[in-house]
Amino acid sequence: MYLDHPAFEKPEDKNAKIWKYMDFTKLVSLLDKKALFFSRIDRLSDNFEGSYTRADIEDRNKPLNEETEKVIKSIWPSYDREREIELHSQINKDERKIFFINSWHINDHESAAMWKLYLTSDDGVAIQSTFNGFCKSVIEEYRTIWIGKVKYIDYERDTIPKDNSLKVFLHKRKSFEYEKELRAIAQPLDPELNYPHHINEAIERILQMQGPSARGIYINVNLDSLIEKIYVSPKSEEWFYDLVKSITKKYELDKEVTQSSLGDKSPLF
Repeated sequence: MYLDHPAFEKPEDKNAKIWKYMDFTKLVSLLDKKALFFSRIDRLSDNFEGSYTRADIEDRNKPLNEETEKVIKSIWPSYDREREIELHSQINKDERKIFFINSWHINDHESAAMWKLYLTSDDGVAIQSTFNGFCKSVIEEYRTIWIGKVKYIDYERDTIPKDNSLKVFLHKRKSFEYEKELRAIAQPLDPELNYPHHINEAIERILQMQGPSARGIYINVNLDSLIEKIYVSPKSEEWFYDLVKSITKKYELDKEVTQSSLGDKSPLF
């Protein structure tokens, strides 16, 4: 189910338009399964997903002052700082295996760049929804879903807030700022298994559920709440537009299908 979460920043306008650009096969999968695919974070193409910044690591590696170290040693005599830093780093890396994301583009209008980036051919579509519509559409009962905006920072100089462990999954490098991403994150296991001493058990359960090579999970959604309109690629032919209309009719989705205006061939002077 969708849950509000203080770590997830919402768009100022709860009815802000969001877009998902996809190939035709992914549209058919969405209509057939009535579910969105959430990618496992460690399987994403950006290796920096879920990582901290250079400034974060420098802060983590700073030696403790003598007084602080004495206090820690009095409470925890076997404390080994180097070992704890190593363990912390490994847990951060491992947590990428138990969280899953689904991404959307926030924009009032279509994006020519997104059409080019996410389509492997001229025949694709863009699902247009809203932030509120997306939140309301999540009908999955057994998995927790949080939704919020991604922040783009300098991974050399900036730091990621440490007040919540999920924030590391809500930051990306500035070079991805053009994505204007709204990110949904799913945690398919009992939240108690997020704690460090349960991380190995959590990973083991994920692998048992999916197998070692699994790339993600499907989250059930109400398509009527999720989809406001379907845009057909600006470079697609008329037959493809007819095909998209036909497939939505077949799956009894009563939503407007429209040709992208970015394909208009008659500019005005």
